[in-house]
Amino acid sequence: MPSLQIATAGYLMTQGKDVIKSYTAPLLYEPPVYETLFCSKCGSPVPSPNPSGDMLEIPAGLLDDDPGISPDKHIFVELLPKWDQILDGLPQYDLKRLVRERHGYDLPDDFRLRTHYDED
Repeated sequence: MPSLQIATAGYLMTQGKDVIKSYTAPLLYEPPVYETLFCSKCGSPVPSPNPSGDMLEIPAGLLDDDPGISPDKHIFVELLPKWDQILDGLPQYDLKRLVRERHGYDLPDDFRLRTHYDED
């Protein structure tokens, strides 16, 4: 799902904190585990009411108005279902490329993307 990235310094959740729940997925590789927050009434993904770090992602589906930005890339393209296609010409990032771009290092050559559906 697309998201809007904003500075946490200007962010304040004014209502709804009491209905936010979290789901922590089992650890796939190494800490930290993956955690997602959602509205317990409608199921929509939501940002943290108390974010840490400098930036925060707000899921685009929560926005009432056009934020005035457009997607600049597709991520996790290796998880795209075989029946789906990306036809818009935007850059496509698999996990290895995304880690290199966002964190500045390469995953090991023997890295294998796992999902929670994999059986080991």
